[in-house]
Amino acid sequence: MIALIRMYPGRFAAIASVIFLLNFAENAAGFFAPKYFQDAHGWTPGQFALMGFFGGFLGIFGSAFAGRLSDRRGRKPVAVLFLLLHPLCAIGYYQAAGLILPPLWILSVFTGIGSGVVLGAFGNEMFPTSYRSTASGARMVVATLGGVLGLAAESQLYRITGSHWNSISMLAALALLAPIIVALFYPETRGRELEEISPER
Repeated sequence: MIALIRMYPGRFAAIASVIFLLNFAENAAGFFAPKYFQDAHGWTPGQFALMGFFGGFLGIFGSAFAGRLSDRRGRKPVAVLFLLLHPLCAIGYYQAAGLILPPLWILSVFTGIGSGVVLGAFGNEMFPTSYRSTASGARMVVATLGGVLGLAAESQLYRITGSHWNSISMLAALALLAPIIVALFYPETRGRELEEISPER
């Protein structure tokens, strides 16, 4: 991992900053979703499970849709779009009520999975074969660290705001920085040979 950072410091910083930011800003939104639906809106566990089953079934198609779209339209524009929509949907359902809640949650799952697919493609394409598995492991380390610190930050924000839902929304708003980082610092990798994108050093 140290060798990876030394050889590709700019690319590692670009990937790691987005991965860390997303997990820091959005892990609490996913973690607290069942509690939010049940405590704030009176849903039963069975109702949330039903939405999770049928809505999650629709949401998982975000992976195929985002992957296919990024192959046709480019990694960067699709990543920027999904990374923009995902936190907006999360903030939306934590600040909304009524019939709009399930569609916002489903869209959040859809765009979250789609974002992960495109970022995974970037993570694989931006490093050469000799470092690709190391880069994958490094992304997991960064993601775990970001998620843990994000949950800790939510608990501190809760002490200030007195509301889990507002604290989660404030954290999720930080994820809006991710599409800016991708737009400014990520290369477009669609249609290019891996040897051209990430030559060995």
